[in-house]
Amino acid sequence: MRRAGVPGLHVGMITENRPARAFYDRLGFQVVDVADSGPLTYLGLRL
Repeated sequence: MRRAGVPGLHVGMITENRPARAFYDRLGFQVVDVADSGPLTYLGLRL
């Protein structure tokens, strides 16, 4: 993706999904603040 010029990725996940959060944390994703995100957490990764 970097070679293709993609600047980053973002994902939305159910906040209570701890295994998914651990996975994304290991990959280096950071929390993206989103107003009124409800039961979701949004994460981003700059490439």
